[in-house]
This record gives sequence, C-alpha cells and structure tokens, in this order.
Amino acid sequence: GMRVIARPTGFAATDGVHEEYVALSWADQSMIEGGYNVYRGGGGALALDGVDGYMTTTGQITIAGSFTFEFWARRASSGTDDFVINIELPNTPNPNDVNLDIGFLESDEFAVGFGDRILQTAGTYTDTDWHHWACSYDTATGLRTMYRDGVQVAQDSPGTDYLGAGDFYVGRRQDYTRYMDGLVDELVIHDRALADYEIMDLYE
Repeated sequence: GMRVIARPTGFAATDGVHEEYVALSWADQSMIEGGYNVYRGGGGALALDGVDGYMTTTGQITIAGSFTFEFWARRASSGTDDFVINIELPNTPNPNDVNLDIGFLESDEFAVGFGDRILQTAGTYTDTDWHHWACSYDTATGLRTMYRDGVQVAQDSPGTDYLGAGDFYVGRRQDYTRYMDGLVDELVIHDRALADYEIMDLYE
C-alpha cells in the first residue's frame, strides 16, 4: 500500500501571487496544513523559494518497518543544500534512530540520512531538470537504497532500523535550515521497500 503525504489536492488563493498548498494527510487524512510561503509551480508542483518556503503536517508522523519515499524534484540551482524531506523531533537523544533527511548536499551529491548514518551518491548532480528520486529501506535485508530515474545510484546497510517519529517537513529541516530552492511533486510514502522493477515502473 501507499500513504500519500504531499500530492497537490487543491489550492486556495491568498495574496494573488502565492497560493496555499494543501497536503493530503498522513494515514487517516486528519493532519492537513497549508504551506508557508509556497506557491503552485508549473504543472501544479510545490514551488519552494530556498529562503523560507516549506510545507509541514499539523501533527507528528511515525514510520515503523520498511518504507519507500519517492518524488519528482527539480532544483533551481546547484551548489546549495536543498533538503526535500525531514522528519525530526527537536532535542532528540538518539537522532540515528528517529531523524531522517533526504535531499541534495551543497557538494551536489544526493543523500539520505538516518541521523549521522548518511548514504550519498558517488556522483554529483548539477542540472536543473526534473528527476524522479526514490529512497527505500528494507528491514528484512537491512539495505537502504537510492534511485534516480528508476536506476539504483547508491546502497548500503546503515546498521540500524529507522524508528522514525516526528514532525514532517517538505522543503527544509526542523531547525529552519537547508531550505529547498526548486520544485517538488508527487511525493509518496510507501509502507514497504519497493522492488527495483517497481521503482522503474513509477519513473516510466
């Protein structure tokens, strides 16, 4: 199955320029919150300004077991930290278990981190085109895998399961840093580790 967190479902005009981004909720559709200083980009994507734009849910989410995050993203520029996803509790004593980051580093690698257990691509990506990204974790094998446009680009064994519970952010970290400058669309969280062919099917 899948749980949709951030696929656009509608927009409410605010100042005539920016529009409120409405997110589907986590699991039971009870957590809905408009984005802050975000607007609808081309094709209805979530547009983030790299300064103070982000989206969040109204309550904390919990991810237990295997999972896959997948989304389309387009950076506005390279050479900056552009974090697409952050799940974090402030002042957590064991961030390796409960904090998660997915996005671009200023060195232009793409990375996923369970706290300081970070997997990043060997190559760098500086283009500003649309790409499909997917990050999975399989508790049965202990493998964490990243895909770009349906192709595996990195894999490791982080050594601990992700036991995430916390505030969910799209476009920045919980500590108001690493704002994404660009577009994000069709962000989906699956409650299992998808197979390689399933990732390719989603890309195609």
